[in-house]
Amino acid sequence: VVVLKHGRALALEGAVANPDPTSPLSLVYTDVQFAPDDETKGWLIGGQLLGFVGSVPQYRGLIFETRDGGATWTRQGVREAEDFGALFPRMNRLDVLSANSVWAVGNGGAVITYQPGQ
Repeated sequence: VVVLKHGRALALEGAVANPDPTSPLSLVYTDVQFAPDDETKGWLIGGQLLGFVGSVPQYRGLIFETRDGGATWTRQGVREAEDFGALFPRMNRLDVLSANSVWAVGNGGAVITYQPGQ
């Protein structure tokens, strides 16, 4: 997967297994934003296809963070939680207000916030 930031290509290869490389909907990255007050910090969100219920695709949410301007990305999760805490819906939209205030909205009305120290 290649993400563009200010016209620069940023690689995110092999961070998450693509369940079906022949389908463009099996591993989807939906939004990437960098902090307006610190462009070294950024977030990338999306979803990984788990399967179908009837004909409706079911996704697990994905959140990645960078602290070096996008040179490297780290998947975010909860170490002790089942499946690294990735049992939340596919993420669709980011709103990065600052390096310490990020909101992500996903399927089913899921809202995740990142506000350290609060």
